[in-house]
Amino acid sequence: MDVRMLEYIVAIEEEGNLSRAAERIHISQSALSQNLAKIESELGTPLFLRGRKHWVTTEVGKCYLTGARELIRIKRETYEALSDLPGVGSDAIRLAICPQVYTLYSGAIFSVMKETFPDLRLDVYRADSLLGREYLLDDTVDAAVLCASPVAHRLLEETPLYREQLVLVVPTTMAWEGEEVDMDRLSRLPFVMPSPGTHLGGLVEEVLVGKGIRFGNPYQAEDSEGIRLLVEKGYGAALLPRRLTGLSEEYKLYPWEPSVEYDVVWAVSRYTQKTGTLEQVGSLLCSLLAKG
Repeated sequence: MDVRMLEYIVAIEEEGNLSRAAERIHISQSALSQNLAKIESELGTPLFLRGRKHWVTTEVGKCYLTGARELIRIKRETYEALSDLPGVGSDAIRLAICPQVYTLYSGAIFSVMKETFPDLRLDVYRADSLLGREYLLDDTVDAAVLCASPVAHRLLEETPLYREQLVLVVPTTMAWEGEEVDMDRLSRLPFVMPSPGTHLGGLVEEVLVGKGIRFGNPYQAEDSEGIRLLVEKGYGAALLPRRLTGLSEEYKLYPWEPSVEYDVVWAVSRYTQKTGTLEQVGSLLCSLLAKG
């Protein structure tokens, strides 16, 4: 049985409807609905009575949720007990790092980790923030450095590392005079979009829609570093994290108004046993990245 799905059903019960639960656990409403339908089909009866604004748990649902919470508790306590055993998880940490942080700080992170924890096995996953969050929830990794979502995930503990801001980046050959964004000129430039289904992709799409801008056939790159390189080579303009733009002088920066900001965070699952080593690694990275 997938314990994560049990956590999703608990979220539906606690939030009172499907849309709020999907927003809280950061999956699409259709995906959550399909999973719920599969469980109800297996049981042969609904877990919830669907009201227009609020869902009510059925008697079968109450019984199911009691068992679900018990299994979630068993999973948490089992992981805690395993982490206390000699040689289990004590000398290894699995860490996901989002692309923009990986590009800027992976060298410094690996150097300071090797110096501070010479005997620690460090398994690193370069993963988009949305995927890194999934890795945390299904226990693929122990911790992650992520771009925070607007709504905090209740199953995760997040510690802010630094504040990031999107800026418009235009190749010097396409740039205009002045320091403000010229929306008319921008709309006629080639543009580089992040891949859909990524943290940056969703953020940029929302920003452009808010300005009423739509590019007919934009270039596309998988992550922020790919976008930066395309802009540097003169393919088109893009919205990028400000810290990433200091790697080249081949483009001009324009502040985006209104400001689009988000936190980069150190994240762990609430069910992860907080070992001394994991907490030390978290503190070390917090100190390192806060300095920039």
